[in-house]
Formats: sequence, structure tokens, C-alpha cells
Amino acid sequence: MFDLKQPKHQLALGALALLIILKFIIVPLFDWQNEQLSQLANLQKRASKSQNVIINQNQISKSQQQINAQLKAINSLFISYKSEAEFKLAMQQQIEQTIASKQLQINTSSWLPSLLVANGQLMRHQLRLNIKGSTLNYIKLITLLENTAPKAELKTFNINLNGQNNEQLGRVEGTIELAFYMQQSKSEQTTAMQEAL
Repeated sequence: MFDLKQPKHQLALGALALLIILKFIIVPLFDWQNEQLSQLANLQKRASKSQNVIINQNQISKSQQQINAQLKAINSLFISYKSEAEFKLAMQQQIEQTIASKQLQINTSSWLPSLLVANGQLMRHQLRLNIKGSTLNYIKLITLLENTAPKAELKTFNINLNGQNNEQLGRVEGTIELAFYMQQSKSEQTTAMQEAL
């Protein structure tokens, strides 16, 4: 039937052998080679990134120190966690002493309801004060409250001035609301997050 010695059959068998070699040897060899090249390229990228990290280690360290310093400055704006009653008593005593040292008089003081802010990470405590006295001393008090630790945020500022003339600023009676931000303990943050859900 088939005479393998005939040139056309030998040519067909040669072509078949070539196709089998291409299909089962050459193509898998190229696929393996492409896979190896891809892995090598990935390794080179990783090595390059690692080398960049090593080269930039000083810059990274400096940046980390700057970030840590900024974080420390930001955290100094907040009060460390204390019980609400303990904090409010201590803060009210401190503010009353500060106001008295500025020769001002407190008409009324009251704590407003505390609120969780910053996704439950901070508790905002607000103190409303009605104060009267010299306008100059009032200005000094506000400046002092905003610039001493713990930082107080001035939420509301309403004043009535009287007795002003060319020589003096007169007297003031006004209401201020101060907000203090306290960091919450981890358990308090977890509870607040669960309640939010």
C-alpha cells in the first residue's frame, strides 16, 4: 500500500516528523524560555526596587523621622484617655485657675454633652463659659487657652463690649465654648465602631 521508499511518501513523513518535533519539542521549549524570561524580568524588577530602597535608606530614615515628629506634634493636641468625670473635674479646675489668674470672673460654666468624633477614636468634650472682666484680660485668656496644652478649640465666641473709649478697651461679658479632644482607649474605640455598625 504505502511504499516508504517513494520520494513523495518520504517527503510527507519528513514533514510529519518536522511537525511532531515542532509541536512537542520546539513549541514547549519556546514556552519554557518565555516563562523563564518573564520570571527573570520580575526578579530584576524586585532587585531594582530593593536596590532603590537600599540607595534611598537615608532619605527613607529622614522621612520616617519627620513623620514621627509630625505625629508626635499632632498627638500632643489630644488628651490621653481618662475617665470622663476625672477629666472634666481636672480641666474645669485648671480653667477656673487660669481665668482667675487673668483677673476675670466666671458667671456660669457648664459641660455640654460629649460626642464621639473621628470614627470613634476621639471624644470631644465641650465646656461653655460665661465670663466677664477687662477686655484686654479677656483677649489674653483666649490667646492663652488656644496656645497651651492641652489645646482648646474655640467653638463659639460671643461677646458684649462696653465702656470703650480712646484710652481703654473697656469691659467685656461673653460666652465661649471650648472643645477638648480626648483619645479613646482601644476598648472604647472598638465599642464605638460596633455601635456605628
